[in-house]
Parts: sequence; C-alpha cells; structure tokens
Amino acid sequence: MAVIGKIREKSSLVLIIVGVAMLAFLLPTDGIRNLFGGADNTIGEIGDIKISGQEFDQKLETAISLWEAQNKTSATNEVRDSYKEQVWNDLIREVVLESQFKELGIAVSPEELFDMVQGSDPHPQVKQAFTDPNTGIFNPSQVLQFLKSLETMPAENKNQWLQFEDGIEKERIATKYNNLLTKGMYATTSMQKRTYVDQTENRTIKFVAKRYVSINDSTITVTAEELQAYYNEHKNEYKQEASREIEYVKFEVTPSVADIAEAKKWIEETAGEFKTAEDDSSFVTYNSEVPLDETF
Repeated sequence: MAVIGKIREKSSLVLIIVGVAMLAFLLPTDGIRNLFGGADNTIGEIGDIKISGQEFDQKLETAISLWEAQNKTSATNEVRDSYKEQVWNDLIREVVLESQFKELGIAVSPEELFDMVQGSDPHPQVKQAFTDPNTGIFNPSQVLQFLKSLETMPAENKNQWLQFEDGIEKERIATKYNNLLTKGMYATTSMQKRTYVDQTENRTIKFVAKRYVSINDSTITVTAEELQAYYNEHKNEYKQEASREIEYVKFEVTPSVADIAEAKKWIEETAGEFKTAEDDSSFVTYNSEVPLDETF
C-alpha cells in the first residue's frame, strides 16, 4: 500500500505536467464560473461541441476525489473552484488538441505504454513511485509485483493506477506534439547564412538616376491596347478590403401628373413675367432657388 500512496502523490504531478505541456496551446477561459447552473444542461461550447453539465460534473468529481484521496481531507470551496477551471481546460484540450492528435496520427501504442511502465527505462514518474525510500534506488521488481496484485486491490486503488497511466500517456502524446511543432519551425543553415550576410555585409555602389520627369511625353507612345493590357494584368494589385459596411433604403421620388402640370403652369407664367421684367437680375434673384451667377 506504500506504492499506492506514492501513486497518489504522483497522480497530481502528472496532471500538472500534462497541463503545462498543453498550456501554450490553450486559450484562457475567463469567467468560467458563470457557466455553471441554470436550467439548460449545456454549460458551454468549445468550437461546435456542446459540453453538458453531467459530463463536466463527472470529470470534476473524479478530479476532486483524487485530490481528497491524496490529501486525506475534504476539498474546500476554493479547491473545488480551482478544479472547475482545470477540468474545463482539460475539456478544451480534449476537444481542440486531441482532434489534432488524431488527424496527425500522434498516439501512444500499447507496446510503448508497456515500455513506459515496465521497460528498461520507465517513465520518470514510474521510477519515482517505485523507488525504495531506504536506498533511493528504483526497484523494477516492485513494479511487476504491484501490477500482478492490481486485480485483487480495491477498486479505488485500481482506478488511481489507471488515472496515473492515463496521465503519463497524455504527457507522452503532448511531448510528441510539442516536438513536432518545435522541429517543424526552424531556420535552415542556408537561411541563417543568408540572414547573417544581409545584416553584416556592406557594399559600395555608384549609380546614375534618370527621372521620369526628364523624359518628354511626346517621345513616348502608349496605345489604348497597351493600357488595357496593363490594367488587366495589374488590376488585382489595387484591390482593397472593404473598410465600411453600409445599409440603406432607397425611396423613389417621382412627380405625379398633377405635379408636372403645376410645374409647367408655373414655368409658363414666370416666363411671361420674365419677358416684361424691367430688371432681369433682380427678377432671377427673387424667383430662383439658385443664387444668380452673372458670369454667364
């Protein structure tokens, strides 16, 4: 049972390692506490995946139970609140990252997991869990003895071991994913050399400038076909993203038959008065809505 105690101690550590490995890829969830409660069974959505209250509560209670088993005390409200956010981040990882793991084919095979537990070089957490406290030396025979007696242990102890295995498996997958990203983002030797040359080497050059304004336009002939060809070839270079969105309603304002007749009558009457006006400028100023422009 001393081994079980060590497993309990390392279970939370493995979960922390997995959390740190994934932290760079997770967006922080602000205000997660606002998601709890309410009549709707869906407490949140990650992408297009809905998370039910039942699923969340089940994962939360599992995490709380492991904490209480490790600390041998009931979880306080502060502890439960901290685990709510941790469990939610775990769900984000499952939805967002595990789909990427599956698409990329990143996994831990049964043989690899076996090697992590019982191989010649087990996982560091396995080594620490089965290290003899008296000698400080890892004892592989204790691992085999523990696994053989696992079926006869209480269900709680067995579940703790399965959680421990699940934790180191997820950590290994996260490590593979991080290594894939790290190895995929690097500069080749030739790129590094080119950057170094561009930043350190200098050249002295002489040049002669001939400005466009010094060329007489009359010496250059550009046909309409050439202009059209240039436009067709380069028009996409001048496209701009829309910076405004406008919604509008258009009302057609058209005169009725009566309006047209009234306007025609006014024009005829005013034209007659204009013919007999003694001061045409004053007449226009008085009758026109547009200021008089004597230029014309």
